[in-house]
Amino acid sequence: MQRHAGLLSLFSYKTVVVLSMLGLTLTQSACMSNTMPDLAEPLPAHWQHQTTDTRERTTPDLQGWWKAFHAPDLDALVEESLAQNLTLAAAREHIQAARIISKKNYSNFLPDLHFRTNDVPAPSATTSYLQADFDTTWELGLFGKKEASQQIVDGQLADVEAQAQMARVSLVAEVVRTWIQLRTAQQQVQLFDQLIQQTQQQYSLTAARVDLGLSPKSALSTIQGSLAQQQKMQQAKQLEVEQTLQQLALLQGRTSPNPAWATPTTQPVIGEFSVQTLPTDVIRIRPDIQQAQANVLQAAGQFGTARAARYPSINLSGSYIYSLLIIGHFRLHAFDDNTIGAVGPIIDLPLFDWGLRKSAADARESELKAATLSYRQTVLEAVNEVESSLAAVHAAKQQIDKQNEVIQSTKQTLDARQTLIHLGLSSSLDGVDEQLAALQAQIELSSMQMNHDLAYVAVYKALGGASLDTSASSSASSSASSSASSSASLSKAANSEAKKDLAHSTQSFSTKSLSERQARQGG
Repeated sequence: MQRHAGLLSLFSYKTVVVLSMLGLTLTQSACMSNTMPDLAEPLPAHWQHQTTDTRERTTPDLQGWWKAFHAPDLDALVEESLAQNLTLAAAREHIQAARIISKKNYSNFLPDLHFRTNDVPAPSATTSYLQADFDTTWELGLFGKKEASQQIVDGQLADVEAQAQMARVSLVAEVVRTWIQLRTAQQQVQLFDQLIQQTQQQYSLTAARVDLGLSPKSALSTIQGSLAQQQKMQQAKQLEVEQTLQQLALLQGRTSPNPAWATPTTQPVIGEFSVQTLPTDVIRIRPDIQQAQANVLQAAGQFGTARAARYPSINLSGSYIYSLLIIGHFRLHAFDDNTIGAVGPIIDLPLFDWGLRKSAADARESELKAATLSYRQTVLEAVNEVESSLAAVHAAKQQIDKQNEVIQSTKQTLDARQTLIHLGLSSSLDGVDEQLAALQAQIELSSMQMNHDLAYVAVYKALGGASLDTSASSSASSSASSSASSSASLSKAANSEAKKDLAHSTQSFSTKSLSERQARQGG
């Protein structure tokens, strides 16, 4: 009895020690959590190249900025491209795959159950044991491992969603840009046609003067050279029309362009506009910044996983085994079947490789710092891109204003020349020269107007403007509405308040958004 009491006392002591170690591990694990680094970046309150006078200026919506051209054919073209583009279709499938993985990630930290059978023969091949067992394992995910795992899959999902939105932004911008180039090239083909006709008329009038001995024959050679140059430029513009038509077909996932696109229309002209989006709003809108933030989230999760590997890994395990003895000649031995069950923890404690695991965690921490720096660099590049695009719009508008002055002066000269011709004080050849100059000015103005329109496209691409994917799940819709509400509040707040809100939103990206996503996925 004393011996049994001693064994029981020793067993109780070991049990207390194991339970104490387990309790201490759980307590330490509860105190550890994975936090995102501070991603707040000081940004200007307003754009440097944005005018403060918004009177008589349009304020295009980020999700429909191309509608400022007031072109129904462009609106239909953008909608069809968003629906039919193959790159976007592939991006939607990538999002679906990432959401499936993210939705089931929590299953890695739930108990699993397996049923197995095994045949264990004796070396003499005279007897064998048939074993059947149920076993279960439950990984607790301590020391922040579970949270880090969720950060990784949520970061991967956010990365895929950002890539898809980036594709939408690029597609919309490319469709509008190609459409502008198409309409401009079509108009310039018509202008070159008028220019060639005027040059041919100039050649006829000059030939008559040569016959009368009033002009040298070299004047005809000069006009022929100009005519050949104009015809070459017209052919180049016609080739540009064909290329842009084919490019639009490619963007829509088609092999041939729509014949209706080949019908020339007026050149698109964008008027004065004002950008309402603030620099702080760009952080929540631009997909490349969202992708950089997703990379930070993944790096934080990988760092948390590596840090958790430095501490004991505790799994709860249970099994129930049934064993049946089989003797030779396929006979079952009576009463030789046994069962046993076991339940207990599985503890993996790093000892000699602890230094290696610490080095891995330190490396992941450096990767996290690198991802944070890359995020800040992406923010700075985004702000610089918007500022450069706004400066290009301003410069293009100044060129258009100057060119309009040139056209107005040319028109006045042409009107005066027509009056002199009507009074018989000037020849028709002089009037042709003035008409050629006016057409050349119109062609130059057309190119300048196209540059201004393309700069407008660059501005809203830099701002991350594009319609949201209506086929996205509720998580994307919730993110979009949160982004819109944040943009509205930031537009009324001071820059310091915007920075506080930005720091709060980036911090909650790894906490609140994770729980919301998991709740939606569980539903």
